Amino acid sequence: MDKQESILSDDENKEDSPKTCFVITPIGNENSDIRRKADGVIDEIIFPVMQQLGFEEIDVAHRMDSAGSITSQVINKTLDSTLCICNLTALNPNVMYELAIRHACRKPVVCIAEEGTILPFDISEDRIIFYKNDFMGARDLKKELIAKSKAALDDELPDNPIYRAARTEKLINIVKESNDENNDSISVLVDLFSDLEGKVDMIFRKLENKSDVNFSRFSSAQMPFMYTKRKLDRTLENFRTIRVRFSTKTELDWMSVFEDMCVKNEKLEIIKKSKDDYFEYTIRYSDECSKQFAINEVSRFIKDHKLNIPYHID
Repeated sequence: MDKQESILSDDENKEDSPKTCFVITPIGNENSDIRRKADGVIDEIIFPVMQQLGFEEIDVAHRMDSAGSITSQVINKTLDSTLCICNLTALNPNVMYELAIRHACRKPVVCIAEEGTILPFDISEDRIIFYKNDFMGARDLKKELIAKSKAALDDELPDNPIYRAARTEKLINIVKESNDENNDSISVLVDLFSDLEGKVDMIFRKLENKSDVNFSRFSSAQMPFMYTKRKLDRTLENFRTIRVRFSTKTELDWMSVFEDMCVKNEKLEIIKKSKDDYFEYTIRYSDECSKQFAINEVSRFIKDHKLNIPYHID
């Protein structure tokens, strides 16, 4: 059998293999409130939904009868199952550990939690199905679990905190190892920061519009996005930028001409201007040109206009 036939055969076996689901859940002692609640969600919601979606094998740690190490079985199920459903209610340490394993292998997982569960910051930004522990809550959870499970199975490259951290670290290392200002990875980082900055700004505007929010009540630890916004502002200023400083004796009309030049130049963009002991412009240059090109463009413009007032570019 040649290589191409082998690949096709593997794909066919994958399609023919039964769909399996492993439920990551808090267990608790037998007859405890935790066990009763967990089993209720498993039997009345998760099992019917998974069966409806065509899953032939649905496993839960405390119901597996196979001989051998329960820890090994749980880890193997977490790694190998087609889909995992993770109940984060009560923030059980074993549940967190198994979720981390599932995230590390970057396979589909759907997380649920009873309303009122305060999630750790690592996973709080991920999509979690929150449910109420009553009849109406069970009905709503079934609907959402069906939709989220289908979406998870269709997602070829699931996103999760471990993958995001690894991707960011990889990009940072690429940038550190490269001295090429035109390296594409820098553009990727700028795009990532710009996207995050937009999201932070949106949150900030929404909170500012709430008349009942008193910002003085919150510390930087309670409102990390405020710190993040300041940090992003500083970081973005350092990507593909130069700073131009003019004496405050510079005529305002000339400054308007300079700003107009930057507007008309497609490769330069003023992203910040300020006036203190001097006029300062932070100018971003495009991906297709170098820092030296931007400096030369500004210097040439100043020279052409015969400006005799001190200036500095860095």
